[in-house]
Amino acid sequence: MKYSILATIGAVMISSATFAQDSNGGADWGGFYGGVSAGFGSADIDTLFDPTGAGGGWWTFGGPGAASFDPNGAVVGVHLGYDHMLSKNWYVGIEGSLNDSSMKQTIVSPSFFTPNDTWTAEINNYWTVVGRVGYVMEKTSFYGSVGLAGANVKSTAIGGLFLDISEEHHTGWTAGAGVEYMIRPRLTVGLDYKYLDFGSELHLSDTATCGPCNASDNRNVDVSAQVITARISLGF
Repeated sequence: MKYSILATIGAVMISSATFAQDSNGGADWGGFYGGVSAGFGSADIDTLFDPTGAGGGWWTFGGPGAASFDPNGAVVGVHLGYDHMLSKNWYVGIEGSLNDSSMKQTIVSPSFFTPNDTWTAEINNYWTVVGRVGYVMEKTSFYGSVGLAGANVKSTAIGGLFLDISEEHHTGWTAGAGVEYMIRPRLTVGLDYKYLDFGSELHLSDTATCGPCNASDNRNVDVSAQVITARISLGF
């Protein structure tokens, strides 16, 4: 469902941009644009169980414990932005994006109790709002970007007959760079790289569905990721 929603939004944006392009035939890099992207992401999710030091829960059995995840997966998204030409070669702009992610990994509990105790961490989706500074050389544009980023992060623990799910929104920052090539007026293709630091949030254990869980199973979750995408953009 979420992939179809992103695809629909992207199709509408491209259709609108194509109509606008046919109407004005603009050839410069300034103005509004929108597009779609797809690529690959690699995340680093570090989890500290029992951050209050209250005495360990079912996952670690006896004291604070840490777990690290390195989920990888595909990302797809839509973006919308505006660039303002400062001169023939330099421009500044702002861009927002909404992205779906399949970055996900499952690990087994380090305890001796049972190999069936598993923990899954995943980034479901993320957004960015960045400022851009770019330099144009004829049909090629190079740019850097920096701004805000947020992500929906979910962790699911399974042990025996109980289930512990936590889902929190993380907010942080992003920085990156990219290159675009204008294949015809107002139609560009490019590559974009972003480093995303979504920060650390306290994930509370779901005691309603996890019988043995208590406050000692709460965990601080620190999330960052690197994403590279291919993108296509059309000017309005």
